[in-house]
Amino acid sequence: MNTQMLRFGMSGVAGYIVDSLVLYALLALGMGFMRGRLLSFVCAVAVTFLLNRRYTFAEQINNSPGLRPPLWLEFGRYFAAMGFGGLLNLATYWLVLLVIPPFPALFALAVAAGSLTGMVVNFVSAKWWVFMQRPEHGESAARGLASGAFALPRVKLTAISCLILVQAIFWTSHLTAMALPGLYMDAANPDYLAAHVLNSELPNPIWALPTPGPIILGSLYHGVQNFYVGLPVFALLGFNMLALRLAQGLFASGILIMTQLVLQRASGSLLLAFTGSLGLATELAFIASFRTQMYIVMSGTFWLLCAIYLALPRTRVANVAVANNDLLAPARMTWFFSGLCAGLAVYSYFVFLFFVPVFVALGWLHTRNWRSILIWLLGFALGMQTYVLGYALAFIALGGFEPTLEWLRTTAEGLGVMSSELTLTQRLTNAWSLQELTLQNIGNELMIFTSAGWVPPTLWTIWKVRLLVIAPLLLAVLGIANARKQRDEAKVETQAHGLLASWHLALLPITFIFVSLIFGSRLWSHHFSPLIPLAYVILFLAVYKLQIVTRRSLPKWAGMALMMVVIVGNIHQQRGFFAHLEASGGAGFFSNAINRMAEDALAMPAELVHVFPEWGFGMPFSLLTGN
Repeated sequence: MNTQMLRFGMSGVAGYIVDSLVLYALLALGMGFMRGRLLSFVCAVAVTFLLNRRYTFAEQINNSPGLRPPLWLEFGRYFAAMGFGGLLNLATYWLVLLVIPPFPALFALAVAAGSLTGMVVNFVSAKWWVFMQRPEHGESAARGLASGAFALPRVKLTAISCLILVQAIFWTSHLTAMALPGLYMDAANPDYLAAHVLNSELPNPIWALPTPGPIILGSLYHGVQNFYVGLPVFALLGFNMLALRLAQGLFASGILIMTQLVLQRASGSLLLAFTGSLGLATELAFIASFRTQMYIVMSGTFWLLCAIYLALPRTRVANVAVANNDLLAPARMTWFFSGLCAGLAVYSYFVFLFFVPVFVALGWLHTRNWRSILIWLLGFALGMQTYVLGYALAFIALGGFEPTLEWLRTTAEGLGVMSSELTLTQRLTNAWSLQELTLQNIGNELMIFTSAGWVPPTLWTIWKVRLLVIAPLLLAVLGIANARKQRDEAKVETQAHGLLASWHLALLPITFIFVSLIFGSRLWSHHFSPLIPLAYVILFLAVYKLQIVTRRSLPKWAGMALMMVVIVGNIHQQRGFFAHLEASGGAGFFSNAINRMAEDALAMPAELVHVFPEWGFGMPFSLLTGN
């Protein structure tokens, strides 16, 4: 024990050295402190993991009978244990400062107490959890039962540690230069309504569907879910850019979680799911969407991914068998909730209607069971009741049928939904270019800097976008090839447990593009933003299907290689974007002048009236000044 403790401590010193060297190297290369510190910490954990596995606990590992878990799974446990030890380190530090009366050496004592607590917890968890051997299946009835009883929670804990790492990486980028660019909102961004609800003294104008009660719809074609999610955040933190970024980032966190869950359910591979969500967490087009108006559309992708997750068949998780009865019982309820989530996605923004044909048409072809589709449509109709309620409240507020009809006609004419005069060929070209515009992050650049090209395209970004664009076609071809080989088995299983097969997801962006042709040039890049998370899901599922068709272990090695390429390439792309953002102050449509103007206004007399030329400036001013 003493020898192990000493070696564990020496590994910690080596990790500290690596942590410091990597951090200073990354800072010298121009990376910010937060992102550099996160990567240096991961490197330090990796080094201490290898040292402890090779030297500290080598005798324990070699002399104990049992099964060794995969290296990546063991590292996931180790990372989770080190993260938990770090949290206890900080908690002990603050507890000492809180309980003990101040004296000159108090901070040194608090640091020492926190470090000691963290070290002891890290050592205990490494010795008796991370590097503890698992008994062989069948060694004895009791030990085999114990192994089965604890296998699933350990797998879940590893999955949770993967989720936490992905969240940390996303939030590090999301909160970099969080006040930039400046805030711009128009009629499609309902967050500002929180200021009117929490501070209702002034009757400032708002843009929402008329209602005598709670606001349900922001317009004819979208709801106000961002407003309701942001309301408690603004109530706790006040009206500022930090609170706004946190409120919008909650949807991004949900999308990243559901990306991992969808990939894991579709493939049964935690490693593949982790790499896919990590790739999305570093994708600039995804991160920047929560700094522009794209977030209002992007946020609904959370509900779409929930609908996909519930429509997919359940799979075995990390070799832990699930009883057949457990799969059969909730099948129809999950389809109902899948439809409900799809309806909530459409509530967030109307473009999610474009995905509905995949669920209905392919769901019926896949199950050959009309009851399944009716159950899904019932849930979908329930989710769409938000529109029914919103229009009903508008009918009451406007005072009858004729005023409501006239208001709807005037509003629809103003929107000019069907006013596009493009030919069919032009509509196809426009839709394809908007897809690439979105995946390349050019749409966000145009909204922030008023022109694209501030981040010069690299060979990686060009090929990445091409890969993401052709991934649906690749997945569809591989899925059809595999479905023919396993047609009988797949038909029995998916009829009972899944509304959609995993390769059907390839048709979601394809269907979206074809339905979007109806609106022609009336759609723009932000309407295509849900394709960004879908592109990563489909790309990594294509890697999984390639393994099945070729009968090679591609998910592990190709997934790891793809993760490294994606992360390095994406972080490099981020550097150029954030460097120009900080240098310019977000000059352009999203100038931070409105932020500073709101700060100045708070010091002025309350009765002073401000007049703005358009909604896009009045709404952010209303939010940042608390109405």
